[in-house]
Amino acid sequence: SSVNSMKRPCLLYSSFQTMPPATAIKSRRNGLVRALTGLGNRPAAIAQCQSLLRSPDPQVQDWAKRTLADLGPSQSTVRADMEIPAPTEDLSGFTPIDSDAKSPAATPSRPAAPAGSSGFAPIETPDILDTPDKPLQPTAPSLTDAASAHSDEPAPTGSLFQYQQLNAATGAPPPTAVPAAPVSEPSARKSAAEVAAVPSQIPDPPQADRLRSPQALPAQTFSLHLLSAATAIAWVWLSTWLLYQFTLALNEILAFIRWPVNPRPLLFFASSHPITLFLLCSGLVLASPWLFDQLLQRSHRLRSFSIKQLDAYSHESVLLLRRVCRQQGWLMPSLKLLPTPALLSFSYGFIPRYGRLVISQGALDQLGEDELAVLYARELARMRRWDWPVLSGLGLYLQGFYLGYEELAKRGDRQSAPTPRMLLGIASASCYSLYWLMRKVALGLARAGTAHSDRAAAALTGNPNGLIRVLLKIASTTATHIQTQQQVPLLLESIDLLTPLSCEFAVSGSWASALSWPQLLAWDRHNPYRHWLTFNLPQPLLGERIQWLRQIAQQWGLEAAIATTERKTTARIKTFSDFWHYWRPLLRQSSPFVGLLLGGACTLILWFIGGLASAFSIWQLDWLYQDRSLLYGSLLIGFGVGTLLRVNQLFPDIRPRFSSTDVDLPELYSRTELLPIDSISLNLKGELIGRSGLLNLLGQDLILKTGTGLIRLQMMTVFGPLGYLFTPPKHHPAGLVQRSVSVTGWFRRGGTIWSDVERLQAKAGKTILGQAPILSTWISLVAMLSGVYIIFSGG
Repeated sequence: SSVNSMKRPCLLYSSFQTMPPATAIKSRRNGLVRALTGLGNRPAAIAQCQSLLRSPDPQVQDWAKRTLADLGPSQSTVRADMEIPAPTEDLSGFTPIDSDAKSPAATPSRPAAPAGSSGFAPIETPDILDTPDKPLQPTAPSLTDAASAHSDEPAPTGSLFQYQQLNAATGAPPPTAVPAAPVSEPSARKSAAEVAAVPSQIPDPPQADRLRSPQALPAQTFSLHLLSAATAIAWVWLSTWLLYQFTLALNEILAFIRWPVNPRPLLFFASSHPITLFLLCSGLVLASPWLFDQLLQRSHRLRSFSIKQLDAYSHESVLLLRRVCRQQGWLMPSLKLLPTPALLSFSYGFIPRYGRLVISQGALDQLGEDELAVLYARELARMRRWDWPVLSGLGLYLQGFYLGYEELAKRGDRQSAPTPRMLLGIASASCYSLYWLMRKVALGLARAGTAHSDRAAAALTGNPNGLIRVLLKIASTTATHIQTQQQVPLLLESIDLLTPLSCEFAVSGSWASALSWPQLLAWDRHNPYRHWLTFNLPQPLLGERIQWLRQIAQQWGLEAAIATTERKTTARIKTFSDFWHYWRPLLRQSSPFVGLLLGGACTLILWFIGGLASAFSIWQLDWLYQDRSLLYGSLLIGFGVGTLLRVNQLFPDIRPRFSSTDVDLPELYSRTELLPIDSISLNLKGELIGRSGLLNLLGQDLILKTGTGLIRLQMMTVFGPLGYLFTPPKHHPAGLVQRSVSVTGWFRRGGTIWSDVERLQAKAGKTILGQAPILSTWISLVAMLSGVYIIFSGG
């Protein structure tokens, strides 16, 4: 081992001789001291740092002082103005470069300082990663790689790339945890007023916040690959079915037109063409980087964002990008910037070479250096999985419907004639309905991919607490942004499948001033039925995600960023009484679907009886065997009965003169046993916010802004949301937007919080009634009557 320790400085010296002058000088400053420290040669490292204290370059002096402070308490008090005697012996075996060595011209951003007596002259080398077309060649880690991978600025103490490369070269075991690195505040950081506008309650970094060295990326799971394939198949199948049904309906309409022209039916789409739709969807996946770029540039002013610009905000993010691309053998993905104050990050593409990493200006201004690195780590982890191209292509597919909804609604609002306005409104609502329906296909894949990305980001950065803080900041900042914009921004809704946190969860952040985060997230962690109520959400529950990250931090011996109350949530079912007690609330909640199952079970029983009757030649009953009309009719009857039984529980009578003081909203929010079926009467006052005009034609964006937080409102007509297509503007709830209103309805607590509205009354006296109970009753009656008709008509 002593022979090897003597060989390493010689090998290091020989590598310096073969390097260009600029790289050799940078390696002497960055690499030599770290190498000597890693080899245990502390006196030589101290001697080199002391010689650098005499350099006239203040950056070199500052780096040397920080390094001396890390080497030991006795050296941390050395001052730059002290007379430092030259070392009598250079224990490293390295010959200093002459002070009159010629150096290349410095870059305009950082002028080169004259060489001092230490023989050091800082030279700025061009950043190869600023050119996305130049590939990164993965190489074995070495000391020179660790030194040259850094920029001219000394890396922060918590730099993950430093520790990994140095540990790989020296074989030293990684330390367990370090305090969070201080955030460097560039000139582009937010102002004091913007800082005050962000809600508080975000936990401060604890003492042991993160690991020194990152972990490997988690292995890709087979279940995620299988879910990606299932999502792609469902995407193609549903698109084929919708196109086929649309063509049939259009041909029926064309058949009635005889004057002034006699159009022919569309024969090509008279049958389904799954291969054609598969090729179309595959083309969208392959074209997603460029088409997404054009769409976001046109609608939201997307622009390029360079490595050097990112380095001004987060040097750790730059090191992370370099390290992951080097390890995976990727070319550097293109960086993009959205000039919006919302806190956003997402990525799209089909392979990393043509991938796009998008960050918003709000994220750059409001997140720390390590927190930005965590966001980039999430997207880098997604780029190596199969769900990434599927969600990118499907996200672009959804953007087409959403763009049609937005553009048609804006054009309709500019129309003064009622007929063109109504036609454009119907077209806009149809596009939004298609967006809403196709979005359901990707919800399961988005949830599974989010959980995997969270764990991968924690492993890549060794910083699960940083991701916890990011998620809480996104929730709080998005809630503030919604209140400022007086509506849910269109951008946040259109890309919520790709973002770390959907705007549906942002309502939770608006309550941070009334409740602590453990109280806000209690339902997400302790409700025993929560997993059955998240099928309509694009990400797992926020409380569950934070709990996963806390468990990772605890496994690594880190202090968690947020404290939560532990509670037993797993029910042990030993007797029938326990079984009934556990499942009864869920059966009440899902009674329409239970009715479907019971209807199908009844059909199987009747088919069995018909089969026996056919075997014994009982002609009076053998017609029951495999009669499809029994199946269709029984399913409809079961669904109708289940819906009818749930109406009175979902919409109990609200007593007259009900006062809002009877209900404590923060207390309702923190109750962990509630389900949507547990209807609680509400009478609240506040400001109605949401979109105006045809953008809110279906009543999809109605939010009550109260003194304690935001509550989503759900308001229905007798014909559901489609009834608003023919509702006059003066009777539409969107006409009360940005006005003080009083809301009477029922509080719902599920994966998100909302309220079904019975009465919406403006301050001036205008009242709009919600008809959700009537709608549910009509749905149940129509389903039961249709089932009876199908059975009696036979098949």
